[in-house]
Amino acid sequence: MFLLVELYGWHTVMTPELLVVAAGLALLYAKAGNIQPVREGAYVAIPWSRQALFYAGILCFYFGYGGFLSVLAKESIDFYVLQLCIRYLFMIPLFLAGMPTWIRNGLVSRLPGGRQLLRNERHGLYTGLVFFLMLSALLLPPVFNALLKMVLLRLFVHMVLLASAWTMWEDFFRAGRSRRQRNDRMKMLALGSILLFPICLILAGSGAGAYDHPQNILCIAHPVTGRVIEYDGIRSSSAFGGMLLMAAQQLSFVLAIRMSRNRAGNT
Repeated sequence: MFLLVELYGWHTVMTPELLVVAAGLALLYAKAGNIQPVREGAYVAIPWSRQALFYAGILCFYFGYGGFLSVLAKESIDFYVLQLCIRYLFMIPLFLAGMPTWIRNGLVSRLPGGRQLLRNERHGLYTGLVFFLMLSALLLPPVFNALLKMVLLRLFVHMVLLASAWTMWEDFFRAGRSRRQRNDRMKMLALGSILLFPICLILAGSGAGAYDHPQNILCIAHPVTGRVIEYDGIRSSSAFGGMLLMAAQQLSFVLAIRMSRNRAGNT
């Protein structure tokens, strides 16, 4: 940690602006977002177990977009994959699991085409297909390296990823699950496994040389006289990133199914 602060500065490593946003989200949720209606004009707090899931989502939000992990993601493809997993496979389902249904439905219904989205029982499969295809394409070495030089296009890609992932996970937490909807869950799990398997093999089989950047983790080589320190790079293999991506996809779906069941039992 101290090495990262010395290399990048405490502001880049700690990302205080993001900490303020995360604290604001936690405060807003604690004051108005952790209640659900029980009858006309009456509200009760949702169970603490569900509230803890939302706060865990806030923690994932911070490390998915800032903090020291964001700095390491600039240096290693493995940490970059970990950051994407935190953003799209854990942060969003944790947010949705801890968010009351009336807030979620209110947010979605205000989006263009949101009402149709809520009535369509198969939208999760379609958006899941978009999400997994885009995530796989993003991690291909040529696409990955090209997007590093096109900031606006990279921002657009991540916005589409965020929107498709949110819509996909929202399907997991809708009330009144039918047998067909439960089957759709398993289809989505299988779809994700099939579509991510090739890119996981590519990541596991390629070394740092397959990526122009990032390909080095900075580390202290040896101290030099005075306050100057020389740094050497350690080549970063993407093998861990490939295994992590597949494991995170499986784990996130299993946890999301369990959280949605517990949620149904509490409502």
